[in-house]
Amino acid sequence: IVLTMPETVGNEANTKFGEETPSIELGVRLFATQLSHEEDSFGNSYDDETAVFTVAKANEMLAANKDVLLVNCIEPNSVLYIPANYTGTLTLSNVKVKSIQESDAAATISLEENNSAANIVILGNVVVNATEEGMSAITGKNINISGTGTLTAIAKGYHAYGIGGDNTESINIKDVKIANVEGGCAYLVGTDPQYYKNAPEGGAAIGSGFNGATITLNNVTVIKAIGGSKAAAIGALYHVGVNVNINDSEIKNAEGGVSAAAIGGSRISGDAIENGT
Repeated sequence: IVLTMPETVGNEANTKFGEETPSIELGVRLFATQLSHEEDSFGNSYDDETAVFTVAKANEMLAANKDVLLVNCIEPNSVLYIPANYTGTLTLSNVKVKSIQESDAAATISLEENNSAANIVILGNVVVNATEEGMSAITGKNINISGTGTLTAIAKGYHAYGIGGDNTESINIKDVKIANVEGGCAYLVGTDPQYYKNAPEGGAAIGSGFNGATITLNNVTVIKAIGGSKAAAIGALYHVGVNVNINDSEIKNAEGGVSAAAIGGSRISGDAIENGT
């Protein structure tokens, strides 16, 4: 803003002794439009490390393979998408969402089946509540979860997992406190004598339907883990063999679904041996 005195004004505009000095008072109002990206003279990555507060912004950064810090976000009907080639870290702090998944799968926190091992960090209180039939809470090929926060992961329906999936090869959880984790079809009890044979297969609270998968808990506190129908609380889906490693952890309450162990497998078969998997 530049102010100039008109050339036609003479000395009469000068300040006179004993009189009030002439002055100009201005008010300025500035308006800005928020864009989906920001940029300065060094590029568009200067704010990569700052927190974001919406699922939409987090998805944009995930798609660009950037580390994401999503905080104070309560969007129980929204979905986070982790792409197949993601190699960064998704940090969640005080978040409630419906799903983290690829676009063509029903899952709540989901990594694509051919993804590299993405990392999920839990801070504060994080709730993932899958409300759709057949929807897992946290799923993918390799799942790495760590942090000092508290996690709730609830799945719903056929072949739905709290943490895990039919094709999950490894689950590594470290330091997190798990308040409640449930597989799909949890608490499903039938009165039909043939129920155990004909019952639908749910999903493990923490586990896999992939033969030979490895599940590792290090310094984890599990307050409550409930396996779905024909699935363990921590372990395998029906007739599948997995490896379970629990180190320096506390399991306060774990219940397997119908015809399944609390920790381990469900039924003995050629893929699941009695003494360990």
